[in-house]
Amino acid sequence: MSKCSKNHAKTNRPSTPSVTFYKLKLVRDEGFGMCQERAPNVVSGLLTQCEGPSISDSAVLHGLIRNVFHELDREHFVIVGLDAKHRIIGGSLIAIGSLTAAIVHPREIFKTAIAMNAAALILLHNHPSGDPTPSPEDHELTKRLAECGELLGIRILDHLIVGDNRYYSFADEGVLS
Repeated sequence: MSKCSKNHAKTNRPSTPSVTFYKLKLVRDEGFGMCQERAPNVVSGLLTQCEGPSISDSAVLHGLIRNVFHELDREHFVIVGLDAKHRIIGGSLIAIGSLTAAIVHPREIFKTAIAMNAAALILLHNHPSGDPTPSPEDHELTKRLAECGELLGIRILDHLIVGDNRYYSFADEGVLS
């Protein structure tokens, strides 16, 4: 036996730990909703109304979605994924919150956006109070998500806050460029 072999034989190497690998699979959900009683219709209805044509401005989008958020008693945060030509390719309910807040983390938004191969996103959420004026937290979240999107190559085109027959568009107000 060679010297190298003798040293190797004497070494008690620990066994190599196993590593778990994960595979991400996108599952098309035909009817996820914002409230249990409205589950089959809410976001799938939004996507059916919007599917195909590209979204060109916030007024058109608001016209399509205002009924989706109508009479919800809690904040709901939804993303709409767009392809490179800004045609809607899918949507996802990210969070259901309370009367005044919904906890939203960039990780959850961009995990879904990447899985649906989105080139861009539109963020949507409601204010159950009916007043779409953004809170300081809404401004901070929008800024943070735009920065994350820039890093990942998924542009945030707009963030619409929907109230009673009114909306606030971060793009229209120049917050998103």
